[in-house]
Amino acid sequence: MSALGKYKLSVLILIAFFSITAVAQDLPGIAVYVTGDIPDNKRRALSTRMLSAFIDNGQHSGIERSNPFFTELEKEQEKLGSAELSDRRISALGKQFGARYVCVADIIPAIEGYRVSARIVDVETVQVVHNGESSSSLNTMNDLDQVSREIVNIMFREQIAPIPQPTALEPRSAENISQTIAEPKSTGSSIKPMFWLGLGLDVAGAGIIAYGLYENGKAKNFIDDENYPKSEKAEKRRNAAYIIGGVVLLSGISVHIFF
Repeated sequence: MSALGKYKLSVLILIAFFSITAVAQDLPGIAVYVTGDIPDNKRRALSTRMLSAFIDNGQHSGIERSNPFFTELEKEQEKLGSAELSDRRISALGKQFGARYVCVADIIPAIEGYRVSARIVDVETVQVVHNGESSSSLNTMNDLDQVSREIVNIMFREQIAPIPQPTALEPRSAENISQTIAEPKSTGSSIKPMFWLGLGLDVAGAGIIAYGLYENGKAKNFIDDENYPKSEKAEKRRNAAYIIGGVVLLSGISVHIFF
């Protein structure tokens, strides 16, 4: 690879690195509140499942105090009795707990199971920016997970990027191909230490990301056991591992390119 090619590739990697870091840190926070005539533990479980679906979708991050937010809304609802909480009041509490958006999911009994209708409210403007609905029996944790992901996919399906079409390769002369193949040259033993440094960073980054996957599995298990405080801690460790592992892995790739 020529010096200019290395320069262009390194710039692209740096742009990707800073973009990934910025996105991971600046995703808008979202909180979830579930209403409906079902047991409190099931509403909380659905709230946690929907929050995980939003995070996995890559559009939002979860707020740190999601359980206290839910509890505070429950207290507000008890004061009102049968009257519904307004989106303005829900938005005010969401903003107080650090959310940029609040998803309100209403559970309505249907002929076979329940109809889950959800809307995302912007806490600044108190306007509904996305909505979606789906049906489920809500009998098992798998039902809760499935209906949550269906609703999130419906809400953001218009934002799914189109699949890029393959482009035709430009024909190259045999002379250019031979020059490209002959371009890499051995620079002696001075490359060796940098090679091992890059390889070490690759392995370390992959290991940290693997730890993040492990914490992700733990978080889901805690949710299944309805142990929400531990699931939140596991999700924080997972997110940190993904970010750090990605940085380390990109650093190793940069070492290979530069040296």
